Amino acid sequence: MYRILICFLIIIVTQLYAFSGEYTCKKLKSGQTVIVAEIKDNPIVSINSWVRTGSINENDTNSGAAHFLEHLFFKGSKNVPTGEFDKILESKGAVTNAATSKDYTQFYITIPSSEFELALKLHSDMLLNPLIPIDELEKERFVVLEEIARGLDNPSNVLYNNLFKLVYNNHPYMRPVIGTKEVISNISREEIFDFYNSWYVPSNMITVISGDIDADYAIKQVEKAFSAKGAKTKTPHYPSISPITKQISINENKEIAQGYMAIAYRAPKFTGSKDTFALDILSVILGESNSSVLNTELKEKKQLVSGVNASYAQYLDDGMFIVSAKFEPLKNVTEIQNAIFDEIEKIKNTGITGEQLQKAKNMIRTSTGYSRESALNIAQELGFFAFYYNNPKMYNEYLKKIDSITPGDVVRAANKYLDREKTAISTVLPKGYVEISEISSRPKTELGAPVVIEQTENETKYSLNNNAVLIVRKNKQNSIIALEVYAKGGSFLSKKPGVSYLAAKSALRGTKNRTYDEINNFLDENGIDFSINSNPDAFNISLLATKNRLNEAFEILDEVINYPSFSDTEINKVKKQYAEYVNSLSDRPLALAMDEFNGAAYKGYPYSHNNQTTIKYINDITRDEIIEYYNKILDSKNLVITLAGDVDENAVIREFERIFEN
Repeated sequence: MYRILICFLIIIVTQLYAFSGEYTCKKLKSGQTVIVAEIKDNPIVSINSWVRTGSINENDTNSGAAHFLEHLFFKGSKNVPTGEFDKILESKGAVTNAATSKDYTQFYITIPSSEFELALKLHSDMLLNPLIPIDELEKERFVVLEEIARGLDNPSNVLYNNLFKLVYNNHPYMRPVIGTKEVISNISREEIFDFYNSWYVPSNMITVISGDIDADYAIKQVEKAFSAKGAKTKTPHYPSISPITKQISINENKEIAQGYMAIAYRAPKFTGSKDTFALDILSVILGESNSSVLNTELKEKKQLVSGVNASYAQYLDDGMFIVSAKFEPLKNVTEIQNAIFDEIEKIKNTGITGEQLQKAKNMIRTSTGYSRESALNIAQELGFFAFYYNNPKMYNEYLKKIDSITPGDVVRAANKYLDREKTAISTVLPKGYVEISEISSRPKTELGAPVVIEQTENETKYSLNNNAVLIVRKNKQNSIIALEVYAKGGSFLSKKPGVSYLAAKSALRGTKNRTYDEINNFLDENGIDFSINSNPDAFNISLLATKNRLNEAFEILDEVINYPSFSDTEINKVKKQYAEYVNSLSDRPLALAMDEFNGAAYKGYPYSHNNQTTIKYINDITRDEIIEYYNKILDSKNLVITLAGDVDENAVIREFERIFEN
């Protein structure tokens, strides 16, 4: 399901867009495909290029090359020195990012449309003329090795990496996109350039532009920007994938607190056949909401799992229908497997109701609409369909295809592909139960009604039962929800310079239930912008989400407030990054002068704790000191919370009283 596969999108929301699905598509003489969607609502444009290569074109000696290259493209080009790419674009208000998958690598820039030519020039130069300086390569090698190390400690990563090895044991899909420690530690600059030269040419690219731009003009500019390189790529050939003829399994034991399971069935790749749309719907019915079949039966009624999900993942060369679950370590794994199989067999034997089908269609229509709310998302989706279908027409046809599916189509697809005897099962199980201490104990209290302190036509100021102050401003102009939490005192209340900084920067780097990568993935998947900062007078939490993702926003807010892990590993990373930042001040004389000015102007007062002072203390700050500060600063009596958007005030009050219990 494409809604699952593009989960890495980072949604930067300034205004909602309307887009009818009209676009211009042209294949240039170079072989490059250009798609332009004109959206005149806002002076923003997004440039999004898809390269037809990922880990699928790697081998045992260069595994991870595509992902490594993704990092290195930003480290300087023929015409832009190292470090200048981000500086130039950030000065223009741009947002840039990239992502690598098994099938493709993708790069994008979203920027005010007045800066389109500059952005396109930098974008094409980065892709066509990378320098890959050896010193930058070594720095990024370290970064990627750190990512690989974190992945080995992440049970979800282990679960799916093992699953792909099990299913695709003779196909490139068996390799993790990020690569392996052995390869990344030793791969040379020449080997990376060999991979680059094989695939990164215009004939192997799709460039999608959406926003406030004229289509003909944009196409001409792309043709001009990418004209310098016209080589062709080789045609890849992949080995046939062995069928699953019997139930196969793989298990790994780790020091974890929960059990993890993924059950995979082979399913169709991207073909546009009726079966693919039926399996999309089946995944929603089975496990994509709290009221889905598996959640209702296994989580709520039988209480066998703490979480369960179904998804249909389609790739260029294959597809998988996957059911995944998390469960307490004392649960019976076989019982959970059988319960999942039993619910699928019920659908195969007795069918689905019209109500189930319509509900699934409504959910797909809603999530698809949400994914088309911004210029960036529209570019992402057009590129996605153009990549997998060699034509973006599926952008307009997808929902029509979904609407055409009948209950019989769903049942037929289930019987055709979901054979319990032809499954691959990956599990990651605890070596033993590991008790996880929670930073905040949250006793249950009897709550009365919040007190209204002040009220105007659009705003209401409350004193909550936990003594926090909440200000709600109603806004029905769009679906954006903005949240700010201010804790009075900031770094002023730190016992040592740097404690508040470490608390702010480490809190989002892992919780009881999620690693740093998982938090970032969750935020990206749900279009949530979440940051924590500390200044001398306030410790500040900022959160931006859309109305239909408010529950997810509260979910991650609750985790970060009440269950941050503050692992020594992540704290040390923040310390190292801070030291690098302080060292970099010498390269920016004005910033260094202002920092030294603060130290002199406020001498003898906490405001004098500038970077030059803080760096002397930072390495001696302990995890316990950070936790003590975090609990003190986020005492509910010390909070002012502001919320703007179209919300149910009673519902959000309950959430804030629950999350910020005293």
